[in-house]
Amino acid sequence: PGLADERSVEAQVRLGVESHLKHLDAAPAGFWLPECAWREGLEGVLESEGLKYVLVDSTALGGLTPFFAHRVEGSGLSVIARSERAHQNVWDEDIGYPTDSSYVDSTKYYERSGLHYWRVTGEDVPIEDKEVYRPAEAQKRVLEHAGHFMAELADELVECEGGAPEVPPVVLASYDTELFGHGWREGVYWLEVLLRSLSGSESVRPTTPLGYLAFGEPAGSVRLSETTWGTGRDHSTWLNVETRWMWEQLGVAQERLRGLAGSSCGEISERALAQAAREVLLLESSDWPYMVAKDRAKEYAIERFSLHIGRFDDIADALERGDMSALEVMLADIEDVDNVFPHLDLALVFGPGAPHDEGS
Repeated sequence: PGLADERSVEAQVRLGVESHLKHLDAAPAGFWLPECAWREGLEGVLESEGLKYVLVDSTALGGLTPFFAHRVEGSGLSVIARSERAHQNVWDEDIGYPTDSSYVDSTKYYERSGLHYWRVTGEDVPIEDKEVYRPAEAQKRVLEHAGHFMAELADELVECEGGAPEVPPVVLASYDTELFGHGWREGVYWLEVLLRSLSGSESVRPTTPLGYLAFGEPAGSVRLSETTWGTGRDHSTWLNVETRWMWEQLGVAQERLRGLAGSSCGEISERALAQAAREVLLLESSDWPYMVAKDRAKEYAIERFSLHIGRFDDIADALERGDMSALEVMLADIEDVDNVFPHLDLALVFGPGAPHDEGS
């Protein structure tokens, strides 16, 4: 969001599609952009990669119903908006299911063992006043919350009856997978109970976005508004006074990386160029400015961001000097720790026709 470089966005989408294909042995049909962010022009990027649909925040629809798919204006791309109600029930930091006093407090642990012994107990309760976690009680609450969610789904579907009778309505429930098991320890069990319950339901049928689109044509076209799912449904969660320096440094690194595109002239320099691209990809993670803006492990986020900037600059300096000896020593350490996209295809980063591209 915010100052994201257009060419970098294109590279990220290409890498996402390629990663999906590599690990799942199938091309993806749709895309969920980071932080549910949207801005005009992305439809062309997504369509060029063969994608059929995109998931967005409901505020992107400008007041249109989120219970049916729409077509992005001027394109063949379908759009499905997430349910705000389904989001709040599970993900909301104040009222979501994980805040229930019966569940494990994933933020408190015993320093000597790293184990979590306490339950949430209540808001802002200090660790010394936390109550001991009781698994049986937590399992009972999971059943209750799964039942509540089922009822909420049914209510939403009833509310939108008659909107487009030829196509059934849909409630899009989409969540970061890190929530389940990490942020919400019991979340995996909740998912199991919910999906087993839905499989036997006669009124609500679980499906995927692509499966839903098979029911019929979208309800109509829409010009999507620029949104995210952050505070205020804009970019301010990530782009603000506290984080602007991060975006500025990222922009410099992105531009410098493009300038290195023709510097590959052997195995070491090829590895170095790929690692420089990995460091920029790590810098582009929306987690860092989010953690700074929300003051959640803020110092750690700044440390990690600065670390990747430093590693990128060191690699770029050595590439520009043509210092293969320094690069070989450097890569021996960095490649092992920053190994995201281990088989990175540089043509996906720089685009076909770049100086390093063997096909050019």
